[in-house]
Amino acid sequence: MNRDFILKDKLTIYDNRAKSGDSLGRLSVTYDIYPAPAIFWEFETESRAIDLPKYDEKGNLISPFECVYFNLLDPFLYPTDELEAHLSLGRRMTGSTTRAIIGDQTVTGKSFTFFLPNAKFQEAGILGKNFVVKEIIYKKSKETEESEELEEFGGNFREGFLEASIGNGVTLKMQTPIESIDWLRKRRSIGTYITTHGELFVDNDISINDAADLLDDVAFLLSFANGGSIAPLVVKMDQSNFDMEYPTVYTSFAIDPIEHIAGTWLDKQSDIDDLLKCFPSFQKMLQSDHWKDNYWLILMWYFQAIQPSGIQIKGKPWPVVANALGAALEKLASIILVDEQKISKTQFKKLTLEDEIRELLRAIGINNIGPKYDTHDPEHGAQDAVWWFKELRNDATHPKSNRKWTGEEANIILDNAIQWVEEILLWRLGYKGGYSDRSRNNKFIPSPRYKIELRDASW
Repeated sequence: MNRDFILKDKLTIYDNRAKSGDSLGRLSVTYDIYPAPAIFWEFETESRAIDLPKYDEKGNLISPFECVYFNLLDPFLYPTDELEAHLSLGRRMTGSTTRAIIGDQTVTGKSFTFFLPNAKFQEAGILGKNFVVKEIIYKKSKETEESEELEEFGGNFREGFLEASIGNGVTLKMQTPIESIDWLRKRRSIGTYITTHGELFVDNDISINDAADLLDDVAFLLSFANGGSIAPLVVKMDQSNFDMEYPTVYTSFAIDPIEHIAGTWLDKQSDIDDLLKCFPSFQKMLQSDHWKDNYWLILMWYFQAIQPSGIQIKGKPWPVVANALGAALEKLASIILVDEQKISKTQFKKLTLEDEIRELLRAIGINNIGPKYDTHDPEHGAQDAVWWFKELRNDATHPKSNRKWTGEEANIILDNAIQWVEEILLWRLGYKGGYSDRSRNNKFIPSPRYKIELRDASW
């Protein structure tokens, strides 16, 4: 396994001569991974007699940097620090970019190496099938030079491991080493680090950009299990001929820091392979007009509902969670009931939020909502979680009610609503594996409550 990128604060991507227009100098590019992914560049002219590259009023270079087998995508310029610029030998400018590519982009290949950050899903499923047992390993403390034993998992040391075929001649391998698992588990961990090494194999040659896009979709799917956004920060085409400049892509994706990542439907006994089998269906979803942009919105609302505010004081108020879940369920209802199951828009507009949720759950085969809770109101009697969520969401959005919600009451109802979002998405993806049942104190259920056979065969 390539450990060059694992748990590193930053990487040096490029440090060599470059040209922009008539300006000659040295270009240095670094990729900061901690605390958040960001690509920074610095250009210094060969002497102060040489002018800096020209740029427009928005801070974009007019002429891109010309380098040997290196490209910065849309480099953005930062204001110059006059004192620092005065002390340098040449004229200096700095900036950032979202993507850098080193190597020959015209080369194609069938084998790639990639790196994921904050891959909590590999630690979360550590009791399931996605791990390998390792011998006890010791590491030396930098301060004391004494050996420290890493944290144990049930008497064994376990690395996250995954090997799966995801359709269309594509095979994935992922491995999260012991030191990454150790960091992912610690409650004091913050920020972002690369934790996971992966390999991608395809039947037919593809470009580095096609490989990066494919892995971006894979990571997008895995983010739903991860409880926070992850993405392939580094993608390298594997070398098979020493006479060629094989390309590597570095991308500064927006990643959820580890302290914000939360537990999802993924149970420690779940098999992440079951989710990756849904990848062809997921790709079809992303290509459809009604899912293409909305899936990300729904996932963001879902993350807003499940993720903690951080490790600082003051937690997330329940009205924020209720509104996020209400928005996600309404969007899911619009897509599944109207766009896919063809309920007329006129009919759909007549539905209340409560009606929409009940129709959604019926559409995926969940008819038993669960226990009823006493309202202590003779008019309403005992009501199920759908009715209660409607009340909770209304009170969060339109605070006209005199009802005082306790934290325990709100959490019971919100846990049900979170599970509805999870089950609706899992059903739509075609997931057939086990997951954590929030409505039963997170007990593991080996097979879904929803009915896979109710999905459209074309999905």
